[in-house]
Amino acid sequence: MAVVFENNSSAVTTGSVTSANISYTPQAINSMLVVFVGMFGSGVRQFSVSDNIEGSTGWKEVKQYNPDQYVGIFYKENIPNGITTITVQQTGATAAWVMVCAEFSGMGNNVGLDATDSNTDPSSSSTHFGSAFGISSPTVSDLVVVAAGQLEATATECSPGSGYNEVPTGFANNNKLFQYKIISGPAILEKGGWTNTGTARVANSIIGILSQGSTQTGLPFISSIGAKRAFR
Repeated sequence: MAVVFENNSSAVTTGSVTSANISYTPQAINSMLVVFVGMFGSGVRQFSVSDNIEGSTGWKEVKQYNPDQYVGIFYKENIPNGITTITVQQTGATAAWVMVCAEFSGMGNNVGLDATDSNTDPSSSSTHFGSAFGISSPTVSDLVVVAAGQLEATATECSPGSGYNEVPTGFANNNKLFQYKIISGPAILEKGGWTNTGTARVANSIIGILSQGSTQTGLPFISSIGAKRAFR
């Protein structure tokens, strides 16, 4: 089954709070949700994700990176019916943050987190990468590559890298970048690249590769017509 991007929530900008909600109703049955988070400002913090149906059950971390500015990505596969609210909580230093949810169908019931990496620009630049050297996956199934970045100060605008799609599309934010792309087959040296315009900045970035799990739960279905033909 091909992996399909279904939809995304609106971007939610918080104040200096410890908990905030994303309102989102999934479009497909048993799909996967991905939550992107970015926070500007110094100080150590840790984020977690839950939903209104199963709480924190099933939510997994792709990557959290917090040498200074914070970026994080989380996911949950095979989501239950009835989700309308996703809650993001953080502990540590409080500051305003931005978050968004994206939905993908066709990922199956056993999503694999194949590889992750992080990167901080060695100097101010307008080109940024979630991995300095690139990460790869041995899988041959469809992949969702997710990446996020946070500048250390504001710039004119952040833009997705080649082949990537920004979440939400056309997200106008001058210090954060959330993006994904879908690949059929192994990812070779994915870097999660992105850019900013205006003043060159240092950025913290992360990248993760999520692979398509198996949806087969038993023997293939054989119709009565097929069975009659098979046993003639």
